[in-house]
Amino acid sequence: MTNSIKKIVLTGGPCAGKTTALVKVIEHFSSLGYKVFTIPEVPTMFSQSGMDYLTTNRKLFYEGEKATLEVQLALEDKFQRMAEQCDEPTVIICARGAMDISAYMPPQLWKDITTAVGTSTTELRDHRYDAVLHLVSAADGAEKYYTTANNRQRTEGLEMARVFDFPPVTTVMEGAKRPGHFNGVCQVVSRLFDIVQPDKAYFGEKDWQQIAVVKRLVDYINVDVDIVECPIVRDEDGLAKSSRNTLLSPDERAIAPNIYKVLKASAEEVGKTSVQELHDKVVAAINAVDGLEVEYFDIVDGNTLLPVQSWNDTPYIVGCITVYCGKTPVRLIDHIKYKG
Repeated sequence: MTNSIKKIVLTGGPCAGKTTALVKVIEHFSSLGYKVFTIPEVPTMFSQSGMDYLTTNRKLFYEGEKATLEVQLALEDKFQRMAEQCDEPTVIICARGAMDISAYMPPQLWKDITTAVGTSTTELRDHRYDAVLHLVSAADGAEKYYTTANNRQRTEGLEMARVFDFPPVTTVMEGAKRPGHFNGVCQVVSRLFDIVQPDKAYFGEKDWQQIAVVKRLVDYINVDVDIVECPIVRDEDGLAKSSRNTLLSPDERAIAPNIYKVLKASAEEVGKTSVQELHDKVVAAINAVDGLEVEYFDIVDGNTLLPVQSWNDTPYIVGCITVYCGKTPVRLIDHIKYKG
């Protein structure tokens, strides 16, 4: 790509204002003397031609998404060659880019498709475009404009348009017990990142699942933020520090450290007993303490949060636990690293 040719992507969820932004961007560059080419939204073209992206037919879905990526890249390459023939400076504006469809499929399927097409996430995300303008979906103040009336392909409601959901990391453990919680976390964190534009963001390891969710969010919204995991700060008796601890009565505070005591002891048995046996021992030991009741204890891959069956399943294994303490009760969260 020469200095006189720029390629820009306009992306974002429903009602993000892509159409309005496209008009403004075209007007801006045209006023500066640029030749402007626009590449239409390929998934919309496919939908209008009969492709059902909600199909349960996996083979059709694969071929449809692969074809979508192939056509997107082909159109961009064709317009690139056309732009190279222009005497004036040129800008190519894409209504959505090659990476957009990755948000609608599991990571492994996206990897399979990019490999089949002969490209990669790194190539598409980091080297293909000069700028990516990511617009907020159903932006504040634009809710009244969100409607299915002007787009027959749109079936989701306003609330769905603003939902961040990254299964399995948002749907297991806390996600299963507190539906919608991580969507709220992602709404706040994504807007914070947009406002502050940080280089690093620090999150405590006590809320282990939250770290996994935020990492997935960072990949999804494509921001250059280093997520730094901060070790749990504990009181001398091992209880993880938390504002919730202030809700404990003296008697409840006295029994709460048993949670970490049991977790810490269980780490010594890794490899000596099976994952299931260790799980059962931890739950039984904590439940044996009067006033403590395990809500869940999951031994999972530290990145995907998927359950492990064997200590050899993955090099990174953690145990995540939530325990009810006392009569109220107070819900206490903790975790232990078993491997990695």
